[in-house]
Amino acid sequence: MLKFATHSKYRNTIITAGIVLGIWAVRLFFIFETLDIPSLRTPTPGMDIDLYWQAADLITKGASTDSPQIELMLLSMPLYPYWLSFWQVFLGPNMLFHRIVNALIAAISAALLFWLCQRLVQNRWISFGCLLIWGFLPSLIYFDSVLNKSTLGILVILLLMYTLLDIYKWPSRYYHPIKGLMIGILVSVLFLLQGNTFLYGVVIFGYLAFFSNAARADKLKTIVAATLVIAAALVHYEVQTNPAKHKYPWPLPQKGIHFYIGFHESANGTYHKVKHIPPWPYGHAFHTRMQAESELKRRLTPKEVDRYYLEKGLSFIRNNPSASFKQVLNKFHLFFNNYEIKGVDCLYY
Repeated sequence: MLKFATHSKYRNTIITAGIVLGIWAVRLFFIFETLDIPSLRTPTPGMDIDLYWQAADLITKGASTDSPQIELMLLSMPLYPYWLSFWQVFLGPNMLFHRIVNALIAAISAALLFWLCQRLVQNRWISFGCLLIWGFLPSLIYFDSVLNKSTLGILVILLLMYTLLDIYKWPSRYYHPIKGLMIGILVSVLFLLQGNTFLYGVVIFGYLAFFSNAARADKLKTIVAATLVIAAALVHYEVQTNPAKHKYPWPLPQKGIHFYIGFHESANGTYHKVKHIPPWPYGHAFHTRMQAESELKRRLTPKEVDRYYLEKGLSFIRNNPSASFKQVLNKFHLFFNNYEIKGVDCLYY
């Protein structure tokens, strides 16, 4: 029996190593095949990857997220620039090395996905099919091979699923509180990568409360521990973004302009720029503020600018209900027909 268990463990190790090396090789092939493409050798100025990289460089040189000079670069939650800054300490400023590490993280995620499917469906061929679909999806190959935070986010989500579903459970009287702490930490990490992922908490707590097989007392221990950690992260975020502290907000609020882009006179269901607002991250963060301040004739905080454009979008909906309804239907049509909008990400490479 011991011999069989040892053989099975050895076989699983070989499978895991094969998946990691195979998926990594696919992404490395893409990286080295596209080295002569300028937009993949260096980030496009003003776009997301460029902003992540510049923010990370400023942090590596000693800047903090409440420093005025980082405001232009930190257009998202702060964790990913800190992640890049951590790797800059070891890998230096050469983006090629960072892309290789990012591809390796994606390969590790592929192995986690395979074993997660294997555990859930108990069929190695189905798990292998899921792995192939995931591993060779062109958009994932592209984003795993550039410095985009989605790769790190996918890894955290998979680790969260392993924790939630008790994939590896150990006997301990402290198992459920520790599980809750791990869930809280992973959800907080996701939140600090992408702010709207705090909504995952609704699904997670619903699963723990109604679908978990644990005893009621154990469910309570898990939920309480997770809630404490997530609440601490949210409170820290609110303190960090408190205008009374005279600090720059973590992210600069942009939901208003993004909502208005979807509901204005020239909106067409895909991206159509708003008049006077350049279609770039800088434009959405700073030209929006200048435009709003010019129209209102006073200085505005980022949150006030956010509310201003949100109200403009809502005003358009109130004044044009039939056109707004057609926009919503058009967006559903485009989404469910797998419509790919031409943009700055050259997937055909």
